[in-house]
Amino acid sequence: MIEKDVSANLESLSQDLRERDERDSKRVNAPLVRVADAIPLDTSSMSADAAVRMVLDAWEQVKAG
Repeated sequence: MIEKDVSANLESLSQDLRERDERDSKRVNAPLVRVADAIPLDTSSMSADAAVRMVLDAWEQVKAG
């Protein structure tokens, strides 16, 4: 967003994402749903490096079965 010179604050972005997710989960065609074997990854309080590590660790667990 910075590269596109769009200003936004974190609270506004978070609200927009919550509203988008709610709309997407309630739409008639192809609603957004979490599949039964999904692995939720909450990276909201992590650094980029920690988030990448979490994703890679989850991938390794999936591969290991």
